[in-house]
Amino acid sequence: MRMVSKLLQAWRLAAMDLGISVRAHGDGVIVDDFGRANGTLCWLLEADVQCQEQLRHHAKRLGMGSSALNAVYARYDRHEYIDMLNDWGWTGDGRAPAWYTGQPWTE
Repeated sequence: MRMVSKLLQAWRLAAMDLGISVRAHGDGVIVDDFGRANGTLCWLLEADVQCQEQLRHHAKRLGMGSSALNAVYARYDRHEYIDMLNDWGWTGDGRAPAWYTGQPWTE
């Protein structure tokens, strides 16, 4: 299975478990309601440099955050994903999910 497919599969598991919205976008995944008002486009660091630059540019053009993720995120780990989403910050309308603390990795 291609790594981008594994990343999408991991984010779909996160969406079901955490009650968030995600969607496939080319070689990346859009995570709605976190990072920036229009969400965050993320991908795996294993993508070639040109692909990463295109994804960064595309995210910026769409008013989204962007994040190149380590391969460890190609497998869903609830604790790791919650930590990452808390670090990105909630930007959605209405109330954040019950698990959300807004606690960043660093202060």
